[in-house]
Amino acid sequence: MSELVANEVAKAILDKHCSVVTGDPRFKQAMGMTLKQIRPMSGGKVTQEMIDSVATDLAQLPFKNECKSCGDPLPEAPQGLAGPSGPAGPSGPAKQ
Repeated sequence: MSELVANEVAKAILDKHCSVVTGDPRFKQAMGMTLKQIRPMSGGKVTQEMIDSVATDLAQLPFKNECKSCGDPLPEAPQGLAGPSGPAGPSGPAKQ
């Protein structure tokens, strides 16, 4: 969640599909979690359809390969090699 919230476009996608999550006063406690981890604790408020919609919209964003700590660009890894986030290909990092 923290990575999504840090990006204005990704945060807008999250707000669009999961305002029930972003509008919850406990949202800050979920910064280290994924939507899949939040779903079972949501009492049915977060659905698989919501997660799929967020994933679909996020997949349309251009992939930016940068250091998560400092933001410096990283060299492109040959396809199939794993980086800090796991395997990355032309469409970006592997989905969780």
